[in-house]
Amino acid sequence: MKVGEMTSRARRVRMCALQTSALVATFLVAGPAFAQCSPDPTIANATTTCNDSDTDGVRVTTSNTRVVVASGATVRPGNAPAAITSLANSASFQGDGMVDGGSGKAGLFITTAAPFTSPCDPYSGASVNYCVPGSLQTNYPSANATISVAAGGTVTGAQGILIRRDTSNTNGSIFASINNAGTINGTAGPAILADQMGFGTLSVTNRATGLIGGIAGAVTYLNNAGTVDGGSNAALTSTVSGMSVDNTGRIVSNGTAATLSITGPGSTGLNNPGFLYVTNAVGAVIGGSATAISSTVGLSLTNLGTINGSVVSTAGSGTNSTIDTRVGLINGNVALGAGNDTLRARCDGTTGQIASITGTID
Repeated sequence: MKVGEMTSRARRVRMCALQTSALVATFLVAGPAFAQCSPDPTIANATTTCNDSDTDGVRVTTSNTRVVVASGATVRPGNAPAAITSLANSASFQGDGMVDGGSGKAGLFITTAAPFTSPCDPYSGASVNYCVPGSLQTNYPSANATISVAAGGTVTGAQGILIRRDTSNTNGSIFASINNAGTINGTAGPAILADQMGFGTLSVTNRATGLIGGIAGAVTYLNNAGTVDGGSNAALTSTVSGMSVDNTGRIVSNGTAATLSITGPGSTGLNNPGFLYVTNAVGAVIGGSATAISSTVGLSLTNLGTINGSVVSTAGSGTNSTIDTRVGLINGNVALGAGNDTLRARCDGTTGQIASITGTID
């Protein structure tokens, strides 16, 4: 072989090597796009931050873990049950970007671990557990979570936020709080659905910039300065009597279901039916459906704003509801239960008729 041929062949070999290196480099750069949340798996007492596009979801099983979805970042579930799934205690979530479960999965899924057995240790907890040392006992894990969605952040999916304990965990509870200044949407019903929470509770604060596409389940408290819009579904429906609603914004819907309702008695028990407490501030609006507020328990309503639709309580005897609408306006009927109820309304001094309720009073 001539020298010129050897040189030409060596040059071709070097070119192949360079091309191969380029392919490897391309592969190494493309790889991280599938997992842009770090660290993942999560670590106890640490923060996992998502800075780009993560397409296989985040699963939180470690205690005292914080997950931050940065502005511009997107987390999707892939084959996971939700974009973000949490089974942990003392978990917190900050959404500045997008958490997207798609059309069939939740954006954020708060749940519990399944029950498990372990040898009994009477002194393992904060208080003495009475059991036979060394015997097996069944543990039912609980969970709690704090969720914040910033202005500009979005949590969406079949449910934006789904709170539901593991189906085999019959004794665990979930406690959650949501502070929203962004957008929470649901494509298959309420944006926030909290059911099968045991003795757990959910409180929601919706800021002036916040938009929530409906809330349903074991809701104990709503402070709304933004918009809760259920569309063709209820804006807010709770299964827990004793729920309190402070509204300075808009709680609206346009379907056949009541805009705001409670179907108690929930956790307070049949012998203590409880109340629904609603304060509607000056300039605030509740309603849009034919029935604006519906309660199967006692109703305590202070209305300084506008309620579009009827107000109904079907509480039994011994439960005394109170409505004060001397400053506000109810564009609909008022029907109270079988108790010794109190209604305070504004009268027209000229006609002598009630001026702050446009419909009938029963």
